[in-house]
Amino acid sequence: MPSNEHSFQPIERLKWEHAKIIEEVDRLCVTARDDSYHSSEMGAKIAAVFKFLELHQEAEERFLLPLVSRLDDGTFDGIRREHLDFLRSSDALLAKVSLGTRGTGKGLLTVLREDLERHFMMEERSVFDGSAKILSRAQVDILRIKLASRKDVEL
Repeated sequence: MPSNEHSFQPIERLKWEHAKIIEEVDRLCVTARDDSYHSSEMGAKIAAVFKFLELHQEAEERFLLPLVSRLDDGTFDGIRREHLDFLRSSDALLAKVSLGTRGTGKGLLTVLREDLERHFMMEERSVFDGSAKILSRAQVDILRIKLASRKDVEL
């Protein structure tokens, strides 16, 4: 199947979402270093990023991974485990920030950013790049429709 930009738009959307999440976590890291931030505002921003991350991960697990199951060399279970770990870490981070102690979330945000970047690179290399080679035009269209039908996916 010849590749072109239009054919793999859903995969590009998922890659863009990775970049957007990293960008937002970077902003949170900068905000956490600022002594003037308000903990409730910071908590709301962190919650929004985690909601976006949750919806993104759900799309990967429900829509993409089943279409590319033959690419699974054992990494899909690890991807799913890490998805759960990221969701669990949101509670710890929000609890720290809600205490209102300046700088308490900075270290956790830095670790989160590093973990997300590593995870996203692994997903792009082991799932996204391979999917471009095996998805049919019909599967890409289905994926495009499913991704477009998601609600509340903007930060």
